[in-house]
Amino acid sequence: MIRINKTASNIHFNETETDRELIFQQLYYDFKKLNLRREFAIMLKSEISQIYSAIELPRQTSRENEKSFNTE
Repeated sequence: MIRINKTASNIHFNETETDRELIFQQLYYDFKKLNLRREFAIMLKSEISQIYSAIELPRQTSRENEKSFNTE
């Protein structure tokens, strides 16, 4: 048994003629919402990875500089 959110269905879709159509529209809406969340999560993970790389590179460079300074 699945829970049907009639309000969300009626907002995002035209009038429904049958219960089957309402169920189909709700499943379609839920699927689209899930896909958007997944795409956002992937995009966010990529952005975080880029930010981390940008922060980590100067740290590594400064560590290497400290090591070379200490060995001289």
